[in-house]
Amino acid sequence: MKRVIALVFILGSGAACTNAKPQFSDFDSSQLPSPKFFGQPVYTYGTVNPNQDILVNGTCDNRGQDLEIRRVGASQDWTSVASSSVLTGAITNLCSSGGTFSFTVVNMTAQLGAAPSLGDEMRIELRSIYSVGPSSPAVLIVRYQNTTNIKPGRMTMTQGGQRRLDSATSFRAKANISPISGTSASSTNFHLNRMDR
Repeated sequence: MKRVIALVFILGSGAACTNAKPQFSDFDSSQLPSPKFFGQPVYTYGTVNPNQDILVNGTCDNRGQDLEIRRVGASQDWTSVASSSVLTGAITNLCSSGGTFSFTVVNMTAQLGAAPSLGDEMRIELRSIYSVGPSSPAVLIVRYQNTTNIKPGRMTMTQGGQRRLDSATSFRAKANISPISGTSASSTNFHLNRMDR
């Protein structure tokens, strides 16, 4: 009697496994963590020199297996950052260990094949590759503009680890900081950092 009961149990379990189908189609790329340029899913980089290569950095999920990049409108589609013609020089992909990346994007003139006009843009997309598929892309928009088109950014000043957002009677600061986001300047007593609005 025990043998019959065991056999029925095994057959029943096998039938249940046969009917179970993994629903990989339920995965949507928007559910997978996307990388970010300078901490943003969409970042606009204003450049006043279209012949200058662009150093960028950002964050990525450490569960990703690779990073793929492309320039929208180019003949080359998604390619690993390790072999992409969109990039030049050293590539640091520390997603699996430190969750960060940095690399240099080839300048606008070289990629577009001609000198751009003021206001022209170049769109770069970056995505993480997981075992179940790619994430939605992060977007880097490189825009050729002159300095008069660049909106002033917000500036913070820190002293001894304490952030000061505006002036006070005890100190006064005057600084001229490049329009490129993330640029910082420091002195013996203070540290100035320009941020996006």
